[in-house]
Amino acid sequence: MKKIFFSIFILAMTACLAFGSAFIIKDWDVLFDSSQIEQPVPDSPGETPEEPEEPEEPVEKVEITDWIFSENVLGQYIGTETEISNIPTSYSQEEHVSRTVEIKNEEEFYSFVEEFSASEFAYQIPIRVTYLNLDLVKTYENFAIFMNDFEVLAVENNVEDLYLCKFEELDNTFYEGSDYKIDTLGAMTFYFSNSTAIDLPSEITKFNAIMMPETLKSLTIRSDTVLTRAMNNTLGFDDPVDYTIYVPENLVEGYKTTYPRIADSVFPIGYEAPEEMPLPYVIEDGVITAYTGSETEVVIPATYSLSSAGQAIEGSDYTITEIGDEVFEKSTIEKIDMSNSSILKLGNSCFYGSKSLNTVVLSNYLTTIGDSCFYETAIKTIDMPDTVVEIGDFAFFWCSYLNSVTLSNSLESLPRSCFGLCSSLTTIVLPESINSLGEGCFATSSLSSINFPDALTGLPTDCFNACDFVEIDLSDSKITTLGERCFANNELLTNIILNDSITELPKMCFYRCSALSSYEIPSTITAFGDQCFDDCSSLSSIIIPSSVRSWGNYAFANCESLSYVEISYRPSRLPTRLFSYSVNTVVFNDSSFYYDFYPDYTDYQLFKNPSVVKFKSSVDNGSNSWLNENYVKTVEGDYNVYTRIA
Repeated sequence: MKKIFFSIFILAMTACLAFGSAFIIKDWDVLFDSSQIEQPVPDSPGETPEEPEEPEEPVEKVEITDWIFSENVLGQYIGTETEISNIPTSYSQEEHVSRTVEIKNEEEFYSFVEEFSASEFAYQIPIRVTYLNLDLVKTYENFAIFMNDFEVLAVENNVEDLYLCKFEELDNTFYEGSDYKIDTLGAMTFYFSNSTAIDLPSEITKFNAIMMPETLKSLTIRSDTVLTRAMNNTLGFDDPVDYTIYVPENLVEGYKTTYPRIADSVFPIGYEAPEEMPLPYVIEDGVITAYTGSETEVVIPATYSLSSAGQAIEGSDYTITEIGDEVFEKSTIEKIDMSNSSILKLGNSCFYGSKSLNTVVLSNYLTTIGDSCFYETAIKTIDMPDTVVEIGDFAFFWCSYLNSVTLSNSLESLPRSCFGLCSSLTTIVLPESINSLGEGCFATSSLSSINFPDALTGLPTDCFNACDFVEIDLSDSKITTLGERCFANNELLTNIILNDSITELPKMCFYRCSALSSYEIPSTITAFGDQCFDDCSSLSSIIIPSSVRSWGNYAFANCESLSYVEISYRPSRLPTRLFSYSVNTVVFNDSSFYYDFYPDYTDYQLFKNPSVVKFKSSVDNGSNSWLNENYVKTVEGDYNVYTRIA
């Protein structure tokens, strides 16, 4: 343990000896030899003695209180300023002994070392060491090392063993003056300060492995001769620094070459960094995560830089690649221009509910539009670059003013409710790359015209629910399946043309298509689902071919205008209330209806006492007594016609 303390002391003494100097005059008689003192000469007779000159008033000494010096070294800054300039380049000093410690033995020596090392000012207290009893000192190994490491300032030998050695703590007072010139910056001159800016004068040309405070923001070095890398004369710039360094302009490149790891931190003296123009965004790793501005017209830049405080500013250090989730949600912006940006992705709900947003110019690099991205905005047109490969659910839902859409030729699908409730959208062209549409993709829009790419083979549930189609023509399409309510609520629909690949009409497929007046189901259809034509209030006639082997419940319910129905096949399972209104004329081409047509049979309930019932003559053998009793029979060509008796 003692050796550890001694090592600490050795380090302390290394720094401290730089601060003090001492001398001991051995021959006191020489100093006070009267023969060497000049005697005054008496005045000659008759001469008028000269009047003594007035003594000069002593020059007032101006004490330097913020600094500690040691010969030519700027030792320690002990002031409180954070921006330090006008650093002294010379000084004078007065020295006196503040404490004397006489060490009598090794135990006392180690006690002193321990005390001194623990002192807060251990590296600031100048110490003069006097060795006495040199022969005894040499017997101590540690003292011998001490003597080899330090200059012996004074030695008194052949003294009785009164004590081993003596330490004198010196107290220096510093004044403005020119006794000492400063050319060296101490290793820890500013380390214990809270300095933010340090301006070193040109007189300081040497550096002792400097250590700067963590608070430092700028360091100005005015010397033209500091680029040597001599041992123990280093600037300490072998590692990056987090402050700016200003040097004479002619040395800038030299600094960058000598200390490449700080090259980005070195600028000429007088250099003023371009004004940092903050961007109205929070940007993290190229992603805009928040909009902090108040402008209604926003232009997204391609790049940005970071200020010293980490704020996004104008610059070209980093690329903006994404606008994150909800960044402009419910904002008041009216226009956003991404044409000059490198935006690849728009996040989920990015512009959700921004009801004033009417103009959008997309990035030419855009690949992804997130879920609900433009949900309930006022955009009127959307022009996608062909780089877009993905659109999220509800991306343009409830864009009531959207009337023009150009889709990317790289898209393979449109998601769920993508253009739902776009009440101004009347037409759209699907690129040939589209092979699927999501549920409700165009539901409740005003769409009346659309193409069907060859890659598209099915229409999903609610795909065109509540649109404005007048005619649906799938004759040239590759569509093979229709989803439930696919064309429901198309109140302007008057004509339906299907292709031969479609074999089923799903549940509520043409529900509430109130303008549809007549329809002959194609012979390729084998089934229609529940409520398939329910509430088609203008439907007056329907022809069901023999190919239809499955009927849905209430398939023609609430068709109040339906007056003519022709049926060619009776399925094994009869649906519940196929018609809910009385049909005027029913034509049966299937003999099974004839034999079972009675008031108590389901068949009868299906049609609720039609006014006219027709059976092909070939299936009518006159055996249905209920028909004979309640209807009058006539013949029309191949049909026996039964007219209900009033």
